[in-house]
Amino acid sequence: MVARLPPLAIVLLYAPGGFGQDAVQPKFEVASVKISTSLTTASRFRTIGAVIDGQNVVLKLLLNYAYGVDGFNITGGPAWINSDRFDIQAKAAPNASDLQMKQMMEALLADRFSLQAHRETRESRVFVLTAATGGLKVHALQPGSCTPRDPTTPTGPPAAGQKPVCGVPNQSVNGSNIVIDVVGMDSTNWVRTLSLMLGRTVINESGLTGPLDRLHFEYTRDDLAAAVTADSGGISISTALTQQLGLKLDRARRPVEVLVIDRVEKPSAN
Repeated sequence: MVARLPPLAIVLLYAPGGFGQDAVQPKFEVASVKISTSLTTASRFRTIGAVIDGQNVVLKLLLNYAYGVDGFNITGGPAWINSDRFDIQAKAAPNASDLQMKQMMEALLADRFSLQAHRETRESRVFVLTAATGGLKVHALQPGSCTPRDPTTPTGPPAAGQKPVCGVPNQSVNGSNIVIDVVGMDSTNWVRTLSLMLGRTVINESGLTGPLDRLHFEYTRDDLAAAVTADSGGISISTALTQQLGLKLDRARRPVEVLVIDRVEKPSAN
């Protein structure tokens, strides 16, 4: 198994958006798209209420947000959609819904990038997630275990003595391992997090549903596994799933929805 995205991709989890376009598609009140002048590959993309702030991001990430399709299920288009970087700021009406925000991003990409795309269902290689022998070790969220998230306020690690914010992961490092701690993450988001780690769609057949109680996951990225020695304490993703969460992965082929880029151009001026 080969990881395709860095671990910080776990913060970029969004509910799937629609591919279809309404007769009158909503648009941002104000939007700016510029070629990034940053000299690093570090990037940031976040939504705070009705405001989108993207710094040094690639187009594929914006497609991921707008259409709810992970980068490894986006096909077509020139190579620059994975490499050229952009700064994007956009603001919608304060009462804009999450779905409307995604539709506005679709409209913005069509306007500034001349994007045309369609969806297809293709048989693809996937991982199927099931319960391991011995049963699940992660359970449903218990009432009062976390603090509900305020979508209009940026989130960070909880202060000493405070409960964690529901669904917001805290990431740290332990030797060669990456550590994820989160309370109240929805099982759908957790499965999508695994997909991002592995660079391949994960199908959930484990029985996990709804928000999950405390989840502690410590692993070494699989693309680094060959360089990890037994003495380093590195744990592969598949081993960590079984030992820590009572889950296992199996390879399979299943129909998967993909986004096909028919046309895209570098952005026009604001």
